[in-house]
Amino acid sequence: MSRRPLLLATLAGTVLQVAMVVAGHTSPTIKGLFAVGGMGLSLLAGALYASLARPISKGGAASGGAIAGALCGFLGILVSYYLGDVPSSLLALGTISSGVTGAIGGLIAALAGGNGKRAAAGMVLLLSLSTRDAAAQHTVSTADMPRVESAGNPAVMELTDHRARRGVRLLTTRYDVPLPLLTTTYGEW
Repeated sequence: MSRRPLLLATLAGTVLQVAMVVAGHTSPTIKGLFAVGGMGLSLLAGALYASLARPISKGGAASGGAIAGALCGFLGILVSYYLGDVPSSLLALGTISSGVTGAIGGLIAALAGGNGKRAAAGMVLLLSLSTRDAAAQHTVSTADMPRVESAGNPAVMELTDHRARRGVRLLTTRYDVPLPLLTTTYGEW
């Protein structure tokens, strides 16, 4: 296994992973794409390893790609964990997923037979399709916006956040207009 290509591929993947994690810490849209984006970046790190370590066998490309993808994925997830954006259980699962996609990236680059442009074009196409589908799942419609309900009493308004999904708590805030009394109730979905 070539050390220099492994180091460069891991470093490039780690820089991109950390940039995505830091951007996702402040942007819910990017945070929603952590899984697809993180694995995609590991795929690219694996392909970069195989491209830099030429000539290389398909097995060597896959194993080096797996190591580069897993390392950069682990470091990105670790930063995200310390920022409080992901649970600790994702460290193991995400690292394994990143390693697998890194191996796939290395294998794709090896199968491209030294034509890095062809391999990169195929991976960009694959990532754009995956990211587009993932982004479509996070599209916000007017039905997802908070609603104001009056229930016939003009002195009482309830603001309900209907954006909660998958076990996240529903937040209902009640405003009594004459006295600005604020009560908050929680319920599970």
